[in-house]
Formats: sequence, structure tokens, C-alpha cells
Amino acid sequence: MDFVFQEPSHCSVIFFAVENIFFDHLLPKKNSEPLEHITDPQIIWPSVYLFLCLIVLVTIKQNSFSVLTKILQNTFSFQSQKKFERDEAGPFKFHSLALGFFFLLNLSFLAFRVNDQFELILNDRGFVSQFVFFFSLILLILLYKFVVNQFLITVTNETKVITDYSILSSISNQTAGLILFPLMVMNAFSSLYPQFTLYFALFSLGTMLLLKWSKGIVLGLMEERIGLLQIFTYFCALEILPGLIAVKYVIETF
Repeated sequence: MDFVFQEPSHCSVIFFAVENIFFDHLLPKKNSEPLEHITDPQIIWPSVYLFLCLIVLVTIKQNSFSVLTKILQNTFSFQSQKKFERDEAGPFKFHSLALGFFFLLNLSFLAFRVNDQFELILNDRGFVSQFVFFFSLILLILLYKFVVNQFLITVTNETKVITDYSILSSISNQTAGLILFPLMVMNAFSSLYPQFTLYFALFSLGTMLLLKWSKGIVLGLMEERIGLLQIFTYFCALEILPGLIAVKYVIETF
């Protein structure tokens, strides 16, 4: 009888290799049953947020890493407007748009975590509805500030001081997004002191806001010789009142 030698198929070779890799090893068995398929949206959607943030960070690192370093350095310097060229910090540059979107993602996620912690509004809605709501609300406030600034430039012809403060505000927001990101990741994906990371994120955001305002006051008083009353009126109209009105309206309506 003639024997015909047949080459093993690819499937049998792969099965043999896998069987030998996982056979007679020293690794302890953790589960005897297959892993459960995760379908909880409260776990899936925060991972989508994390994935989007990582995409933005990698893209910025590949295209604008040198500008990112300058932004981080000049955020905490009162001489940033003299050192940081205006064409590098323009609002329509790629890195400005990317970091602005990154800031929106992290601030919206922070708003969601605060709302989830204290159960303020939209308690019957899921993660996606709340996140989109906060993202849209913050975006509307930022667009309002942009439109009012352009209107003031047209009416008052104070192009330099308003443009400089707009750049200063944009840089502060971009840095705030970079600071919030690791805190939000720890808060959402780690069981290590989640309330501490939440409060520290709010403290960091408030610190960045006070730093931005103090630099704006120095810019107006020392460099542009603008009166304190005009500066206070500007801050009330663009920095304080819009946020307070939005928070009061949202809490009472939703």
C-alpha cells in the first residue's frame, strides 16, 4: 500500500502552535469561563472620549510639537504676548483648532462628571446626551465671546488689546485642556480617589481662569493704559455673566 504524504493545512499548524503555547505553562488561571462581552454604555462611551483625546494628542505631537512647547511655557509667563508671536497663536491655526477641540472635550467631560457626582440636571439621560449637551453649551459660550470680541474691535477700533487678550485667553484654554486630560482619565478609569481628582480638576480650572484674568488686567492697565472700570466691564460682559447666566438657566430649565 502506498502512503501519500499530505502537508498540514494552515489551520492545523496554527492550532498546533497555539495549543503548545498555552499548554503546561506556569501562568495561574484567573477565569474558567469566557470573558463577558461589555455592553454597558457607561463604560463604552468614556472610552470613546479617551480615544478621541488620544487621536488629537498624537496628531498635535506629529505636526505642531514645537508650538505646543511654546504654549505651555508662555501660559504661566506675564511676558507671553511679547515672546509668543501672533502668527503662531492665531485662532485659525491647526494647532489652535486642535487644542481648542481638545479643551472642549475635556471641559465637557469634567462637566459630565460633576453633574454625575451631584445629580444636578438630565439625571434620566445617558452619557452621550449629557456630554453632547455640555459640549454644545460650552461651544456656544465660546462662540458668543468670539462674536462680541469682533463686534468690539469694529466699534472701538481697539484691535491690538482685544486681539492680544483673545490670544491670551485661547492659550490659557489650550493649556487647561492639557492639564484636565490626565485628571479626567484618572477620575473615569481609576478607582484611586475619584473625588479628589474631580475637585483637583475644578481647582486647576479655577487657577487657570484666575491666571488668565490677572494677565488680562496687567495687559490692560500696564501696557495699554486702559481704565480699571473698562476692564471690569469687559470681564463682566464676556467672562463672568455669560457663564453665570448659562448655569442658572440650565439648572432651572433642565
